[in-house]
Amino acid sequence: MHRTFGTNSGRAYYNSLQVSLRKQVGNLKVFGNYTWAKSIDNSSVEGNGFASPIDSFNLRLSRARSDFDRAHSFNGTFAYIIPVGKGKKFGTNMPQILDTAIGGWEFGSLVIWQSGGPFTISSGRNTTYGLVNSWANYTGSRNVGDVTRTGDGVWYYPRDTYATNFTFPTAGDFGNTGRNTFRGPRYFSTDVSMVKRFRIHESHAITARVEAYNVFNNVNFGNPAVSLTSPQTFGKLTGIVGSPRILQMALRYDF
Repeated sequence: MHRTFGTNSGRAYYNSLQVSLRKQVGNLKVFGNYTWAKSIDNSSVEGNGFASPIDSFNLRLSRARSDFDRAHSFNGTFAYIIPVGKGKKFGTNMPQILDTAIGGWEFGSLVIWQSGGPFTISSGRNTTYGLVNSWANYTGSRNVGDVTRTGDGVWYYPRDTYATNFTFPTAGDFGNTGRNTFRGPRYFSTDVSMVKRFRIHESHAITARVEAYNVFNNVNFGNPAVSLTSPQTFGKLTGIVGSPRILQMALRYDF
């Protein structure tokens, strides 16, 4: 009979340096936020679930960077109202029809950049008495991995890296790589928008919006496949995070 015993042995620690900048110069508003952080725990499961430790009698073996840890994170926004149209720096005396067409447009952007998320490389084998598979053995720097496009797909680890650096642990060995000691591809995305309010009457107006999400159509990959028992796909990137470029337009009538 298999029984599960729960305790309050979970531990989590978070430290960060956070820097923010807010600035307005005329019609330009800029906001930027940078966070340098490290989150450590022995299990990143939230809610009522749990993750089986690799060794229930030594939880320190699972102490590592949290699944959601991001060493560097930056997000910045700007909004700019072009100074053209009635009451603006340029074109204040332009005809009403021209002011309606080109005056008062507002441009905005949101930029997000983050380090990749950590992940564990499993041996795919249960070499100890535990309920989970052990970790792989590895020699070399842990700061490896780069998005490489080849004729047979997109890879994060070249095939020769698998052959020369990663090996299976022996019987009774947990493996030396540990939990979440590797980091996946970074995330980058830029959204832009254009907004214009067309006043029809004192209490009636139409607001037009043009928006582009991930305007540069940057592909953000998830973590690679990293099981030693599947050498044909080890290090290959197949999943993506976020969406491809999305364009949308909207009209709203206010009265």
